[in-house]
Amino acid sequence: MGLPGRKANYFESQRIQTNTAKSYNSLNPSDPVVGMYKQSLILDVLTKQKGRLVQSAKQLKISLKTLQGYIQKSKTLQECLISFNEEELDNAEEKLQKQIEKENLSAIQFYLKCKGKDRGWTEKSEMSIEMVKPITFKYTVVKAKE
Repeated sequence: MGLPGRKANYFESQRIQTNTAKSYNSLNPSDPVVGMYKQSLILDVLTKQKGRLVQSAKQLKISLKTLQGYIQKSKTLQECLISFNEEELDNAEEKLQKQIEKENLSAIQFYLKCKGKDRGWTEKSEMSIEMVKPITFKYTVVKAKE
């Protein structure tokens, strides 16, 4: 399936011919075809790339927009990305907690601004009208000579 004069890479060999996609779906409904790839292959690439879409699209040799379209069509791929996002968030929270335990003041302040809003830990920029000075314009009217 590769291009003439070029070795087919693994992903090109895993592409499904558009005319065989329907027959493949009927043979293996547990691994549906999404676009031109098996869903399991897209999941494998997303897993290796830790949910990073641009790198996944490059590895699959498709555009980012195409990959996003595949993801919109597949609940499994959507759930996969949600899972990656949750893992990354958990990882970041764990690292933040370690910095707080080390008494890193910036980490403590960040945490309080995010999680302590209901206790008044917010950063506000306030500007009152009294701080703004009025702008005064002076006009000189010059009469034209006759």
